Amino acid sequence: IIKINGKIDRLDINRAQKTYQITDYKTSAASEGKLKEIIKLESLQLPIYILAVQQKFSTENLSLINAGYFNINPKLSQSDMSTICITESGIVVGKESYTLNDLLDKVKDKIFEIVTKIEADEFDTIPNPIKCQYCDYKLSCPKKNAIAFEETAEIEEDSSL
Repeated sequence: IIKINGKIDRLDINRAQKTYQITDYKTSAASEGKLKEIIKLESLQLPIYILAVQQKFSTENLSLINAGYFNINPKLSQSDMSTICITESGIVVGKESYTLNDLLDKVKDKIFEIVTKIEADEFDTIPNPIKCQYCDYKLSCPKKNAIAFEETAEIEEDSSL
């Protein structure tokens, strides 16, 4: 058993129609690129939310309307959420597609793969100046000096122009 803590921004359940919808509010641009990250199993947030709802409400046999991103930044135009979502029939991005069950099975496998690597001390971090600034573990990360070095190197390159 793997326990994952998180908070779904919005969950709408229509018990009469036995359906649900998950909305993740974004202050940055939500785009089709997020769906590509899901297909590549680089972003597991929405699929994990779907798994959590399926588990918590398993006796109600609910169907997913959609799980998607919605922009709340007033400086950005509101995206049509239906183009940035996972539905009961699955997810399609370009030539790649998965049924919902296939996607969730792949996500479960990925979660177990990550946990197995962490338990074996084989979890490699990949420094990324943008993502690392929001990481909860940045103060204890063994790669934090690599990020500082990369930023310093970029500054030195720019200042020589």
